Amino acid sequence: MFLGVTCGFPGSPSKGHVSLSGSKHYYGVTAKYTCLTGYSLRGSSTRVCQNSGKWSSSLPTCQIKTCGNPGIPAHGSAQGSNFEYGRSVVFTCQTGYRLNGHSTLTCGANSKWSHTRPTCQIVMCPAAQTPSNGAVSAPSRSYQSVASFSCKSGYVIKGSSRRACQANTQWSGSQPTCNSVSCGNPGSPTNGVKQGSTYTLNNKVLFKCQPGYTLSGATEITCQSSGIWSGSKPSCSEILCPNLPPPSNAHAATCDRKINSVCETTCNDGYVVSAGSERRECLSDGTWAGSALGCTG
Repeated sequence: MFLGVTCGFPGSPSKGHVSLSGSKHYYGVTAKYTCLTGYSLRGSSTRVCQNSGKWSSSLPTCQIKTCGNPGIPAHGSAQGSNFEYGRSVVFTCQTGYRLNGHSTLTCGANSKWSHTRPTCQIVMCPAAQTPSNGAVSAPSRSYQSVASFSCKSGYVIKGSSRRACQANTQWSGSQPTCNSVSCGNPGSPTNGVKQGSTYTLNNKVLFKCQPGYTLSGATEITCQSSGIWSGSKPSCSEILCPNLPPPSNAHAATCDRKINSVCETTCNDGYVVSAGSERRECLSDGTWAGSALGCTG
C-alpha cells in the first residue's frame, strides 16, 4: 500500500559520505552515514525512508576530532593552540635546557597525539678537568654552574680561574694551567754583579758591587709566592774620599777624591813640615792615608 512513496535525497554531511541500500529513495530504503578520517559522526548513522515520505531522524554531522591540550613541559614552551585532527604543536626549551623527545606532536585520527609530550632537561657540561699542580671545585656540572680553579703553593694560575657551564654544554673561557711561580730576572745593578740565575719560588739572588763601589740596598732578595721579589734591586755608588780641609800655611793641588788618587800638599815659602803627610792616597775604604800636613815658619 506504500508503493511509490519516495523520500528524496537524504543529504550528505560535510566531511562525510552517505550510502543507500537501494537505487531509489523509495519507502524502506536505508541511508548509512560515515565520516572522513579524523572526523566523528554526531547523530544517527542510519536513516530509513518512511511511509510519510520523510527520512527518519535528522541528518547527522561530522565533527573534527580533537586530542586535548598536551600541556607545556617545565622550562619549555609550546607553539600551537589548535588541537584538532591533523594539527601540530611544536615544543621548545628555555636557554640552558635541551629537548628530550619529539619536538612536534600531531593530533591523530584516534584523538591521540602522535608522541608523548617531550621534557626539557637542564644542560650538563662535561666534568671540569683538574689542572696539574692545582685543584678544581665544581659542585655541579649543570647550566650556569661555576667551576673554580686554584693552584698549589709555588704555582700561579694562568687562564680562567672561574668557568661557567654554558648552554652549548661547554665551559666558558679556557682550561687554566698552574705554572711555577717566577719572579723574573731582577737584573744586575750598574757597576755591580748578580749571583744566582734561578728565579722561582724561594730561590735567592745575591748582589755585589765592583771594586771601588759600595752597595746601597739589600744584598740578598728572595722570590716570594706572590711572584714578587722580597726587595728591590740595590744600587752601587762609587766610593769617594771626603774633601780634605784646606791646609794652614800650605797649598795643595786640585785633589781627585777617587780611590787610589793621590793628593799632594806643599808648605808655603818660609814654612817647613812640622807634622803630617805631604802625600796622601785615597784608600779603598773611602779614607785618606796619613794625616793632615802641619807647616811652621
